[in-house]
Amino acid sequence: MIFVQLGCGENHLAAERILAVAVREGFPLPAGLLTTLTTWLDLYVGTREERRLRALITRIRPHAT
Repeated sequence: MIFVQLGCGENHLAAERILAVAVREGFPLPAGLLTTLTTWLDLYVGTREERRLRALITRIRPHAT
């Protein structure tokens, strides 16, 4: 499903699907990736997508190095 969403240009839906799994399973992500995601999300400021994605990102803990 992620490949379909990416192919349709629905990048935010693909990201949401991946982030939801990371949250549900408690997978930590590298701090650099979380920073990159937050920067990418700035492109969606004020949209419904931003609120949902930002809520997911804030629930993911950074990977301990």
